[in-house]
Amino acid sequence: MNYHLIVNKVTEMIYEREPSLLERFGDKGKEKCREDNHHHMKQLESACELNQSVFSQTMRFGLMVF
Repeated sequence: MNYHLIVNKVTEMIYEREPSLLERFGDKGKEKCREDNHHHMKQLESACELNQSVFSQTMRFGLMVF
């Protein structure tokens, strides 16, 4: 799956809401944000491909931890 458009939009929204991020971390930080969001999308895709019960158990565990 190509996440490019979603990741770019999310990254732009993050930096629009928090303009100080660009001042603090520069363009390298923005690119790292994009990379991180690509990783998040790949993990979500993998989770969705798993059996739904496994995904649900993982989500419940994650919610209990936080």
